[in-house]
Amino acid sequence: MTSERTGGRRDGLKASPEGLQIVDQAIKQRGWGHQSAAWYDRAHVSLGTLRRFWQRIPIRAESFIAICEAAGVDWQQVTATDTSLAEPSCVNGWVGRGDVLDEVVQRCRQGCRLVFVTGMTGVGKTALVEQMCQRLGLLLRRPQPDRGRQQSHSNRPQRRQRSRFSR
Repeated sequence: MTSERTGGRRDGLKASPEGLQIVDQAIKQRGWGHQSAAWYDRAHVSLGTLRRFWQRIPIRAESFIAICEAAGVDWQQVTATDTSLAEPSCVNGWVGRGDVLDEVVQRCRQGCRLVFVTGMTGVGKTALVEQMCQRLGLLLRRPQPDRGRQQSHSNRPQRRQRSRFSR
C-alpha cells in the first residue's frame, strides 16, 4: 500500500505500536518529547518527518533509521513487520524522474557547478540529489546545526510585541 504523503513510495518504513513504546521510553530517558528539536536535529530530519514517524506513516528508510539511532534504539526492533526492510530509497527504490536525473548528471559532467532543486514538500528533491551524488561519485554532506548561533540568540532579551488592535 502506498501513501500520498510518501510520494507513492513503497519502500518506506513505519514503526510498530510496540516499537513506538520502545522509542517513547528511550527518549524519555534523554529528556526529550515526541517533537523535541534536539531529537530531530540529531537525526537530521524535519519535524514533519518526526510527526509522520509517530503517526506510523511510512517514511524513507534512512530517515527512519536515523530517528531510531538518535533515540538510541535498534531500528529493527521498532519497525512494523508488515513493512519491507528495503534499502534506503535513494539506493534501491528510485522510481521515476529518471529523465530529470539524467539531465542534471549530464550537465554536471559538462562542467555545471551549481544546481538548484526546488519543489513542494515530498516531491523527492532530496532523493534526486542523493541519486545524483551517487551517480557522480560524490559524498553528500548534510549541514550540522550551528549550536553557537542558536545559543547567542537565546541570550537576547525578548521583544514585547504589541497587539495590532491595542489602543
